[in-house]
Amino acid sequence: MPVVNYLLENGHNYGWDFFTGKQLSDTNGIKIALPDTVVNQKSYKRIKIINYPNSRKFEKVFYIDCSAKNSIFYINRTLDEMNPGCKVIRSLVRYGDDPFTTVFNTKLISDTLSKEEKAVFDQWAKNASNTNLPLISFDEANKLVMKYSNF
Repeated sequence: MPVVNYLLENGHNYGWDFFTGKQLSDTNGIKIALPDTVVNQKSYKRIKIINYPNSRKFEKVFYIDCSAKNSIFYINRTLDEMNPGCKVIRSLVRYGDDPFTTVFNTKLISDTLSKEEKAVFDQWAKNASNTNLPLISFDEANKLVMKYSNF
């Protein structure tokens, strides 16, 4: 049964804003078109964006797949729209001289639900319609989670 409900807004996450709309910051910085590359016998367009927020170098390389199916998940919606019929499916992110690179990948496994998956979502919808919850904010819900967790 549902316990709380809230709407997610930009910045309400702990990492990836996969649900957000197009943002100006998606392409802020120096844009460099990189040569196409082949990974596992598949060709990708690439673009690098370098930015210097707070005087610290921030570098992203995006892999764009022109055969990928559309989905509700986005790594960079702005670049998707700038490349009609294509989708950013991978990004490599590095900050300054940090030796670590953060990698985000998306892969659409299925664009339909199984009977079991559909039953779960149908039950969630039923539970939500039969449960009168107060609408609370992300911050209020987050405080509840932290209060009752063992972190």
